[in-house]
Amino acid sequence: MYIITGTAALLGAAVLAAARIRGGTLRRLIDGAAALALLVVFAAAAVSIYRTVAGDTVFLTQIHELLLNPAFMAGGAYLAVYALSLLGAITLGLGD
Repeated sequence: MYIITGTAALLGAAVLAAARIRGGTLRRLIDGAAALALLVVFAAAAVSIYRTVAGDTVFLTQIHELLLNPAFMAGGAYLAVYALSLLGAITLGLGD
């Protein structure tokens, strides 16, 4: 399972890196999606932390409910692939 997940992440990163190299509107869409994903991840984290503190239930298991939030998982997954594509492009000398 780890091999499949890692391979999918690397392939996704390669596709994003290739699309970013082409530049133009596609690059702006990819970067905009990353900004939106970052906003979603931080908003989900903030809501989860607020509920935990406001409910006066500061238990470690309660805050870990955040990891089951679909928005958090989707945003985090995109950010991971996006970060891999940026690192790959920079390492290969294809970055900005």
